[in-house]
Formats: sequence, structure tokens, C-alpha cells
Amino acid sequence: MKKLFWSLALVSITVGIIAGCAQTSKESSEKSKVTLTVATDSDTAPFTYKENDDFKGYDIDVVKAIFKDSKEYDVTFVTTAFDSILAGIDADRYQIAANDFNYNEQRAEKYLFSDPISKSNYAIVSANGTEYDSLDDLSGKTTEVLPGSNYAQVPRQTHEIFYFHFASVESFLP
Repeated sequence: MKKLFWSLALVSITVGIIAGCAQTSKESSEKSKVTLTVATDSDTAPFTYKENDDFKGYDIDVVKAIFKDSKEYDVTFVTTAFDSILAGIDADRYQIAANDFNYNEQRAEKYLFSDPISKSNYAIVSANGTEYDSLDDLSGKTTEVLPGSNYAQVPRQTHEIFYFHFASVESFLP
């Protein structure tokens, strides 16, 4: 009888320990989510922007919706300069970029893109009274570009035909 008592006690203790370990393992796996850092310049409304220190915009909402009920990942957003976002992805500082990136073949060789969610149209902005009808009219002029943007590639792609002077946005500021 004594042996039966100790055998049942040992089985009960073993089951209790196993159950406790399983519970601890479950709790610790829930607590050890991987944090994904999402980079944005927070300056391309309506896609990404900040409102009272909260990240907002279509791209932000999409990322939040994808990871809303994730048991594996937490998402944190950071603001950084646009031209450093992809370098940050390359250096693994960020795992996702949410910034209304335009697709191009060069980027697609290196990065994964979602399906297109919008279409960007290029436009020429000039002083009142100045009229440009085509890129031919811009030959020899100075233009501003945002480094790393697809908009910067249009004049560069036509540079063999037309002569453009490139300047960064900052060079036009007082």
C-alpha cells in the first residue's frame, strides 16, 4: 500500500511539473515576440505621416492590419530620412519600409514589393509665367530632386539626351 501511495505521489508530482513547464513555455513564447522595425519618413501624406506623435496613413494602416493579431511579431515604427530607409533595410536596422515606394526594376532585384496600391504621376512645377511642355524644354535647366526617389530617376534616365543640373532639395532652402 505504501508503494502504491508513493507511486501515485510520484506520478502526480511528475504530471504537475510537466504541466507547469508547458504553461511556462507557453507564457514565455507569447512574451518573446520578434519586434519588426518599420521605417518611414513620416512625411508623405496620405501614405505616411505623424499626428500628435502617432504614426498615421495608408501604408501605416496596412502594416498595422497585417500584424494586428500576430502571435509572433510586434511592430514598431520609426521616422528616418527617406534616403536612408533602404540603406537601413540593407543594414538590418529596419525590417520593413512603409513609405509609398515606387517600384522599379533595380529595387525589385534587391527588395520585395507588395502589389501596387497607387499610381504616381510626374509633374513639372515652375514659377508663375514659366511654361514647360516637355522634358525638351528643361534641357540645361536646374531641377531639385529628392535623393533615392523615382522622381530623381526621370531626369537621370533622359540625361543622355538632355542636359540637367541636379541639386538636392536642401540647396533650395534659405
